[in-house]
Amino acid sequence: RPAPLLWSSFSALAQRVTSPALFRDSCFQLKQGGEYDLDELIKALMERGFRQVEEVEEVSQFAVKGGMLDLYSPAEGQAARCEFFADTLQKIKLFSIDTQLSTGETDELWISSNWEEVFPLAERRQDAQKLYDALLQEEMSSADRQGLVDAFAEGHVLNEMPILLPALRRKTSPIFDYLEPGDRLVFLESVDVCLDKYSHSFERWEKEYAEDRLQKRIALSAEAHFLDPKQVQKMLAQRPVLEFGLNPSRIAQYQLQTSTQAPSEWSLPPLSTDKSALYRWIEHLEDPARAQRAIILV
Repeated sequence: RPAPLLWSSFSALAQRVTSPALFRDSCFQLKQGGEYDLDELIKALMERGFRQVEEVEEVSQFAVKGGMLDLYSPAEGQAARCEFFADTLQKIKLFSIDTQLSTGETDELWISSNWEEVFPLAERRQDAQKLYDALLQEEMSSADRQGLVDAFAEGHVLNEMPILLPALRRKTSPIFDYLEPGDRLVFLESVDVCLDKYSHSFERWEKEYAEDRLQKRIALSAEAHFLDPKQVQKMLAQRPVLEFGLNPSRIAQYQLQTSTQAPSEWSLPPLSTDKSALYRWIEHLEDPARAQRAIILV
């Protein structure tokens, strides 16, 4: 089996998220033939930020129709229809959210949180106080602040949750903490160029945050969501990377560089000065004999 290639943006690599341990704890599996209390299952979905609807049309939605539970987990590529008889999960059918028609069956289904971790309904009051304390530092109307806090405490799914998550996480980690020791970071431009572009983006986000505060809009700082450029640079210096540096004089030319952290087993294929070098390298990274993930930064 080819080693997986993951495509990502540089800014996604610099995101702050919940810790790997808390994310793992938020995930669970449904298996055909398993015994599940439907009420407890619905509660588990709500604690993970799923929204109950009449008909599932988007990721992180669920619908209850008699003995059937339709849901679309962020961990899966398709929506699923779980058919129960009493507490027994008899069938798991995959279906299209466009036609609502079945596209196949599976015997297991992974559920992951829409909010990265679990926010138990029994602890919502404490979490709501934490949210209130964080929002007190922001320039927003008291009515907006109280409305968000009350809705969260009552168990509602907030549209603003992606903005507010940094104020609620129990433990924050950089995406770097999710990388395995053997993972390879492959840059289609030089690291210096990527860092320069990211620095400009970070400055723009800080200005947008300042404007949001001025207008009393719901917002948290850029640093609440992302590592600052110096932190990213420090973390990249600790990892092996591959760089395809575009030659500014000829867009078709590539230079390949490996950092001093690169292990000796990163045997290099022949290089050329044209764009085909990039595609040969992608084939090289997919070689099943080198069963390591490659994260390609675009």
